[in-house]
This record gives sequence, C-alpha cells and structure tokens, in this order.
Amino acid sequence: MSYSMDQEKAIIDCLSTVPQFQEDLIDDLRALKKGKTKSSLFPNKGKNAKTDRSLLAKAERLSYEAILNGVMAVFPKDKRPKPTVVKVDKRAEMFANFSKMDDAQKNSPKVQAAIEAAQAFMKTREEAKAKAASTRAKNKSKAS
Repeated sequence: MSYSMDQEKAIIDCLSTVPQFQEDLIDDLRALKKGKTKSSLFPNKGKNAKTDRSLLAKAERLSYEAILNGVMAVFPKDKRPKPTVVKVDKRAEMFANFSKMDDAQKNSPKVQAAIEAAQAFMKTREEAKAKAASTRAKNKSKAS
C-alpha cells in the first residue's frame, strides 16, 4: 500500500493549509480528484483503497519530514471533539416540535386540573430527589 509522488505532494499541500483537526485533513484528502476521470486520489474503497488511519500515519510522517526540510506542513494533533448532547436539550427540542395549546385549551377546567397535578407531581419528585441526595451524602460521610 505505497503512495505515489502525486499522492505525497497532495498530502503535503493539504498539510500546508494547517488543518485544525485530523478529520478536516481526512476530508480534504478524500475530496481531491485526479486526472480527466476525476476519480478520487485517495479512495476508501477498491483495490487502491487508503484507510483513514493509513492516511493519518502517512501525513504525520510526511509532516515531520517536510518540517525538517523547511516546508510549512503541520500535522493536526487534535481530533474533533464530539458534541455533547444533553438529554434535557433533546427533550426540549422534541417538545418544541409538538403543537402548543391555545388560550382556550389552557383555560379549560380539565387542562387546569392536569396542569396542577403535573406541578404537584414535579414538586414532590424534586423534593424526593433532594432528600435522596442528602441521604446518600450522609451515608457516604458515615462510611468514610
């Protein structure tokens, strides 16, 4: 699985743009096309396939060699951080997609009773959570 001189030159060209993350480098390399056929210079399928790990390893080695030869080709050490999706945010987004109650629905006695029951339940739940947390803290301090 050797690399041609054109591929090595393309890697150094991509490194000279100083990509911020390794995934950006891979995306840039995969987007490169060659010749009249416009086939991928770094295919990820087929007999000449290059894996992401192979491309990163080759880019890192070429980066060190290029820097020692005075060429600005910096290998990105960082991987793109994974976005943290909080369940609360997902739930808020889910509720935002549902249709909302109008004033007539909100003011109906049946809905008002349901709202009061929900508020009472949530208050009881929060109190129980707080009590459980304090009990756990107290038990933890006893165990220590």
